[in-house]
Amino acid sequence: MSVNGAIRVKQGQIISVDKEKWTCVVKFDDGTPEESVAIAPIYLNTYGSGIFYVPETKASVIVAYVGERKFLLACSYPETTERGESSVDEIQVEGQLEPDHAASRPIFSEGDISMSTKGGGFITMRSSGVVEVGASQVARRFYIPLTNFVRDICANYDLTTAGGNLSFTTRPGDPTHGTYTSKVKMNPSDPGDVPVDKTVYKTPVEFNLNVKEYIEDTDPIVQLEIGRIKHHDGNDAPLFGSNASKGYDEDALIRFTVNKKFNMWIDRFGTIVSNFSGSVSSQHQKNYNLGVKGNLSMGSNGKFNRKS
Repeated sequence: MSVNGAIRVKQGQIISVDKEKWTCVVKFDDGTPEESVAIAPIYLNTYGSGIFYVPETKASVIVAYVGERKFLLACSYPETTERGESSVDEIQVEGQLEPDHAASRPIFSEGDISMSTKGGGFITMRSSGVVEVGASQVARRFYIPLTNFVRDICANYDLTTAGGNLSFTTRPGDPTHGTYTSKVKMNPSDPGDVPVDKTVYKTPVEFNLNVKEYIEDTDPIVQLEIGRIKHHDGNDAPLFGSNASKGYDEDALIRFTVNKKFNMWIDRFGTIVSNFSGSVSSQHQKNYNLGVKGNLSMGSNGKFNRKS
């Protein structure tokens, strides 16, 4: 379809959006409304894929008319100077009263490209080649072309595959874990905000690695847990042989399990507890030295053979 005729544009504000039909209603600056204005994509193919967006109500936009077609051409940049009369009299440098179109956008370098939402999500492509993808400032990923480096920043992380999963998780603190005090700005947006001491309960951290033997399996055959392990936290933990004189509160820091037949726990003081459901054999090609500073106990329900 060919389009003939001049293009006309009008400025207004979106008052409603039809997300199914990809149209909107725009109220122009003169007060007249215009219905069924097409939300024009940046690019769109016949398969419905491309680069497009759904504008928000109250957004200032420019509507274009070409022939019988009407569509959103672009946003209408807000223009502000935000200077009082007294400050205007004090302006000495020419150009400081020029229109400001920043609209709360961050300061970027030439060639930088960004997409973001008011919910905090963003994709930023720097002219240097660095790509940053995030849902917030503490949940983001950097792709750095130098040495082809990828860096993830987050509070909790989970990787799930057909063969198992890996995760770093945190849990809310409680008084049994102690407290931590640091200086925190209560209003970071205020340049003059003075940090104050804030005390919080320590936050437990746990790392988990679960590996299946076969993809079709429901449960993993190998499990590794490191950190403040949740189900071994507190006085009901199964780790025995701990050193109570050191204030040990029965928190296992490492647990390694194979097919639920072999279990090993290690605490913060180096106490090791292992449980074997099968036989245990060891072979040493050279000398084997055993030194015990405390008591040594050995027992057997069956035969006890000692060879040299």
